[in-house]
Amino acid sequence: MTITSLSAAQIGALSVTAIQGLSTTTIASLAPTQIAAISTTGIGALSSTQVTAITTTQMRALTTTQIPNFSSDVVFSSNQLLALNSPQLGVMTTTLVANFSTTAVAALATSQIQALSATNISALDATQTAALTATQIANLTTAQVSGLDATDISELSTTQVRSIAATQIARLTATAVSALDTTQARALTTTQVKELTTTQIAAFTSDDVGELTGTQIAAILAGGDASRIVATWDATALAAILREYADERFAGPIARAIVEARVQTPITTTGKSPLGFAPARVGASARAGEQQLVMGSYSCRDSRMHPARSTLSGRFPEVRR
Repeated sequence: MTITSLSAAQIGALSVTAIQGLSTTTIASLAPTQIAAISTTGIGALSSTQVTAITTTQMRALTTTQIPNFSSDVVFSSNQLLALNSPQLGVMTTTLVANFSTTAVAALATSQIQALSATNISALDATQTAALTATQIANLTTAQVSGLDATDISELSTTQVRSIAATQIARLTATAVSALDTTQARALTTTQVKELTTTQIAAFTSDDVGELTGTQIAAILAGGDASRIVATWDATALAAILREYADERFAGPIARAIVEARVQTPITTTGKSPLGFAPARVGASARAGEQQLVMGSYSCRDSRMHPARSTLSGRFPEVRR
C-alpha cells in the first residue's frame, strides 16, 4: 500500500518518524485532504526541505490549526504564501512571518497584508518593512497602524510615510510620530498633518517643530486652530515655532509666559486673553531681565488678543479665528 492510498485517518495517525521519512516527491503527491489530515505534531516535524515540496493547492488545504505548528526555520516561498487565504495568514506566528522574504512581502495582496496581526506587522525587520509597497501601507488596518512603534516608523521611506492613509495618521502613537526624522516629517502631506491629534501635537519637541515646513505648520493651524499648539506645546517647542515661522524676536519670553499662564487658566481659544494673561501679567510672569522685552513686544499689539494669536496671525491667516 502506498502512502497516497491512505485515508485521512491513517495519515493523521502516522508517527513523527514516518512523517520525517517522507520524500519531497511523496509529499508533493499527497492529496489536499491528506495534507489537511497530518497531525499538528506531524506538521511540526516537517523539515524546511520537505515544506518546500508542498504545492500551492496543498497550501490552500492547510488548516488554521496546522499552520502555527510549522517549525520556526520554515521559509515559505512567495507562491506558497500567495496561495494562503486571510484566515490562514492570520494565524501565522511572528517567527514564521520573520522568515518571509522581501519578495514575498511585496507580493502579498492587500487583503493578505491586512490579515497579518498587528504584532506581526510591527515585528517585520527593516528589510521587510522596506519591501512594503505604497498600496500595502495605505491599506493597513487601524490595529496595524496603532501597533507601529518608533522603530517601525524610523524604518519607513518618505514614500511609505506619505502613503499612510490620512484617516489612519491619528492612530499612530505620539511616540511614533515624534520618531519621524526631518526627511520623513517633511514628507507628510498637508492632508496628513491636518489629521494629527492634540496628543500627537503635544508630544512635539522643539526638534520636531524644526523638522516641519511652514506649509505643514499652517496646515496644523488650519486643521485645528492655533489653540491646539498654544494649549499643549512646551515652552521650547512654542519658542521654536514663534521664532522660526512668525519671526518673533522675543519668542523665548513669550513662550514661557504662555506656558505659565495656561497653568492658571487653560487656553481654549486664540481670541481674548485668558484670565491673568493680560500684557501686564505677561511681563510680570517673565524673568525680571526679560520683562521689558516682553512688554515691548506687545506694546503695539491689541491687548485683547491672545499673544499667540497676535504673533502667529501675521504669518498665518488661518490663525485668525
